Amino acid sequence: MATVTITKECLKEALVSRFHEGQRVFALESQYIADLNPIPNIHHAAVVRSPHAHARIVRIDASAAFAIPGVVGVLTGEDVRRWCQPFVVSAEKPGAYYPCAIEKVRYAGEPVAVVVATDRYVAEDAQHQVVVEYDPLPAVASIEAAMAPSAPLLHEEQGTNIAIDRLLDYGDVDQAFAEADLTLQKQYYFPRYQSFPLEGYGVIAAYHPSEGRATIWANFHGPYSMLTVLAAALRMPVSKLRVITSPDVGGSFGNKIALYPYMALITLASRKVGVPVKWIEDRMESLRASSCGADRLTDIEVAATRDGEILGMKMVLRDNVGAYIRAPEPGCLFRPIGNYVSGYRFRNLQARAIAVMTNMCPTGPNRGYGCQQHYFAMERIIDELAFELGKDPAEVRLLNLIRPEELPYRTPTGGLYDSGDYPATLKKALELSDYWEFRRLSADPVLSSDSTGSWTGIGIGVAVDPSSSNMGYMDVSKKASERRPGMFKAGSVETARAYLDATGGITVELGTAAEGQGHETTAIEIMASELGLLPSDISVVGGMDTATKPWTVSSGTYASRFGTMGTSALIATARQLKKNLIQAGAYFLKLSAEKFVFQQGRVTSLDDPKKSLSVKDIARRLHWSAGALPPQLLTACNAEGTFSASDMDYPNEQDQVNSSAVYAFAADVVVAEIDQETFDIRIKKYISVHDAGNILHPRLVKGQLAGAALQGIAGALYETLQYSETGDFLTGTLMDYLCPTVNEIPDEMISEYIIIPTPKTLCGAKGLGESTAQTAPIAVANAVADALRNAGLEITELPITPSRLWEGLSRLSHRKQEI
Repeated sequence: MATVTITKECLKEALVSRFHEGQRVFALESQYIADLNPIPNIHHAAVVRSPHAHARIVRIDASAAFAIPGVVGVLTGEDVRRWCQPFVVSAEKPGAYYPCAIEKVRYAGEPVAVVVATDRYVAEDAQHQVVVEYDPLPAVASIEAAMAPSAPLLHEEQGTNIAIDRLLDYGDVDQAFAEADLTLQKQYYFPRYQSFPLEGYGVIAAYHPSEGRATIWANFHGPYSMLTVLAAALRMPVSKLRVITSPDVGGSFGNKIALYPYMALITLASRKVGVPVKWIEDRMESLRASSCGADRLTDIEVAATRDGEILGMKMVLRDNVGAYIRAPEPGCLFRPIGNYVSGYRFRNLQARAIAVMTNMCPTGPNRGYGCQQHYFAMERIIDELAFELGKDPAEVRLLNLIRPEELPYRTPTGGLYDSGDYPATLKKALELSDYWEFRRLSADPVLSSDSTGSWTGIGIGVAVDPSSSNMGYMDVSKKASERRPGMFKAGSVETARAYLDATGGITVELGTAAEGQGHETTAIEIMASELGLLPSDISVVGGMDTATKPWTVSSGTYASRFGTMGTSALIATARQLKKNLIQAGAYFLKLSAEKFVFQQGRVTSLDDPKKSLSVKDIARRLHWSAGALPPQLLTACNAEGTFSASDMDYPNEQDQVNSSAVYAFAADVVVAEIDQETFDIRIKKYISVHDAGNILHPRLVKGQLAGAALQGIAGALYETLQYSETGDFLTGTLMDYLCPTVNEIPDEMISEYIIIPTPKTLCGAKGLGESTAQTAPIAVANAVADALRNAGLEITELPITPSRLWEGLSRLSHRKQEI
């Protein structure tokens, strides 16, 4: 397929004028959800939340709240049960999940009631006057506790706290382990954390009783398959549910996919009180009760030859999904199924995937959804395997990586890796980091003697980064015999539109809702390049409106879709517009369309270059002579392009599925230094190399990679949402939830690319905005493990904090003294 080249002229103008979205931000013209008042008579909501992790609701008394002037109504679970049904989820034993607790609360912070008042201050005052009497119950706040035979049940009707338990088998794992020279088994824990978007949730809802429909403004960003889930819960068709995203969104990183239960809750509040209702989440609510990535406990075993060739792996993946399994969960377990083997060549894999419910906040996507958890255990055990064999971790990886001549490559789990050079990517990262020189110096007893009072280590992390999810992967959560006959829920599709106005300007409508990635800037440059126009000739209408903008159930800003699906839809739109313009130009010049080409913003005759019309010329003629045009040119100013990813099938009976449209590859190398007195960890060097196809906008990509890396580092060293054994939430403020600042940025950060365009997208690009969020925790953990290897401390869980290092080394010291 042809690829797009961003011209120097386009880039020059873009750089001079800064980024399109940046101008709006710096001019203070951005419109976030809190800024919007799109409808008269908006009232404000405050959510009453449970202080208990597990309790029965005995009674709710809102009479004191109603006594406060300005309070107009209170929504409770009884109202919700009357107007709503549980959210649909793909799980064998999910438990009923409503947007508000009914009869019982199952996590600290769960909504119990909504107070609506004339302003936010009154609503927040009144929420404290709502009296809720609880009967506390025993709680479970860990994977092991919830799986214990005598564990308290969150959903008694299910008879278990396990929502999903699937055994997936590929190849011949038993034979691989029987033939191995060495097997190694480990257990690793990956924590729950959120990537902390600066803007929290926000919803404005207006229920229209005369028509049985609702209009919702929200900083929701998709996938829009969640709208079908929302509509079903509200008992209305999707056609009666209009969702409009705010023009600007202050970050999401997957978090705002899980906004839809609050969209339902505020819509029901509007229905109860009969006025539009606005709710803006505060930071404590966000930490306590919005969404986060699942924490995972992984048992992993690897079988290998003495040369280091990996023959197979066994995994038991236990995800803590919180009190309810909430769509798009169990995506954390199954989203990376096509790339379960990462970039490695082994063909034998067994994975038992378990979703466990606990008395904690429900989980959802977090940047790199499902891949951080999966690759952390895999990459840690590969390091341990290498040292067990007396080999270097880089050598073991290079031996096992898929070779470029093997691409396209079908993984044993069904993924179709389209293009790339994985070994070259890793070698480039090793070169830029001076990896082999570091190893040489650390192996020399004289050169490695350390008088600086610190331990230093180097670590590698590699990952296959999937882009543009196949909507069908989720049904791997069901056994093949339980999938509905004839069901074909699969694929990924995106649509864009363009309109040519009478002056020759182009207005573009996207099917994505951006939250800071620079979609508008990229869209402007792609359209300008394809059409031979200046970026100043192009305008982009941001945000989503399900009543007026193009969208499909797979639309949304997730799984790095814009760089692959969104840009391909734009190119398809531009090409359709060019076809329209060629036909119009040929008509106006009274020649056959086959005799014309479109180049450099003009329609030109192949036979006589003097016979040529610019886009502006054609635009004027189309608009001002519309009454004289033939029927085929009446809509020439409008173009719509749709791109559908190829090779996206429904899971087969062997549970194989190509779970993403394209697959990028990333290799990170980290040098970490640990202070021997304070155990403070400092990242001295962070090198990241990416094989992600064409790079559409280098400056935007640089920001994406740096941001994702810092979020991955945050999960490796700082951020974790903590609960007590009884389910009490312990990290509800920024005094307790440790977010890194600019002071924690690595001393040296380098990002490079190996450009091998993918044939699977029209732009030749793969996604890369999530890649370093996946590799950074791995590389940091491996670097710290390398630094402490001689001390005998093994890294088996994140985050790696000074206190945990001190405790671990103290335990080792006590054991040595006892011996």
